[in-house]
Amino acid sequence: VAGCGRGSADLQAGTMAAAYRSPLGATEEYVKVVRALLDGEPVAHESEYFTAMGRLLPVPAPPVEIGVGVLRPGMAKAAGRVADVAVTWLAPHWYLRDVLRPALAEGAAAVGRKEPRVVSVVHVAVARSARNLRRTVLAAVGPHLSAVHYTDMLRRAGVEVDRRDPVRGAEALLDAKVFVTGTPAEIAEELDRYRAAGVDEVVLNVGGVYATEGEASALRDLRDIARAERE
Repeated sequence: VAGCGRGSADLQAGTMAAAYRSPLGATEEYVKVVRALLDGEPVAHESEYFTAMGRLLPVPAPPVEIGVGVLRPGMAKAAGRVADVAVTWLAPHWYLRDVLRPALAEGAAAVGRKEPRVVSVVHVAVARSARNLRRTVLAAVGPHLSAVHYTDMLRRAGVEVDRRDPVRGAEALLDAKVFVTGTPAEIAEELDRYRAAGVDEVVLNVGGVYATEGEASALRDLRDIARAERE
């Protein structure tokens, strides 16, 4: 899966002459161009957003799915129209069920194609006696809690965050179980709610533990959660 995302308006403005006039339009256009290239087609594309001329050399390779990062309904509809996979980050399971999945289905139905698979990145950390979970959350997603588009998505989902106060935002993620903690069995139970919401693939992210405690602790969490999943 080759995943792509448009980035924030600030990132766009900082790396290009200006932010995209239409982030949704730019995303759809990008995916169509990359899809054509990956399918071995010759491309002659020139527009407001992208210029691509040529084709990829044919080499033996497995097929590549194109994923699009999805936060809000507009991008979910766009992903439904062009993507193979919709990738979420920090999206609560109830928001996936009630908002994003219907938007994906609507976008796909509008062009008569199959709905994209849903891959949800879920941040996890086992609650251990010496672990400062707020610090763990901030290490993993602190910048996202100060970003306009992520905090807007979380508020739409009913999670009370304020980009001016990421520390309180970290506590809100823990309270709402968007950043999933507890015993390994409790975490496994929470992950089942993502599957019930229609998520095809759950990606466990232990980046917060890795950043604050190192590789051994992160692997320990993964092993314990995987064992609880099997049980």
